[in-house]
Amino acid sequence: MAGVDAVVALLHAWAARRTATGRDGPDRTVDAALDAGLERVHRIVEERLRGEQALAAVEEAAAAGAAEPSPQAGRSLEQALKDAADGDTAFARALKDAVAAALAEYRGFAVASGDGIAIAGDVIVHVEGAGSVAALRTGAVTTGNPPPLGPQPTP
Repeated sequence: MAGVDAVVALLHAWAARRTATGRDGPDRTVDAALDAGLERVHRIVEERLRGEQALAAVEEAAAAGAAEPSPQAGRSLEQALKDAADGDTAFARALKDAVAAALAEYRGFAVASGDGIAIAGDVIVHVEGAGSVAALRTGAVTTGNPPPLGPQPTP
């Protein structure tokens, strides 16, 4: 089943949004549309995978404020979704349609948690001056001082 990683991300977003507070404002119509799409994905998955530990682990991580589920929980849920879809074409079709609709609602929106910053759409980064930094995260990120340039003295 293609796109199971998107399903895991949407389920994580569903759980994170369920625990978020203070969403009553000018964007509540947008929030309602996003929530409806996420709720549909969750309902379809929950009906088929009720009691699946991997689903609970993804939801618990989001509720605890994790930016994403652990790799193990994500992989476990992806496998459970693949297995369920392989054995039930009606489930696979319903989930595919729900994911497509939810992702259509998410176009133009980004989600971040903790100290994260999320940007949707194209980004142009311009950096000037000493001490300025720009970065694109494509995987694990660490910070710290790089080693000095040039040959290093041997101890």
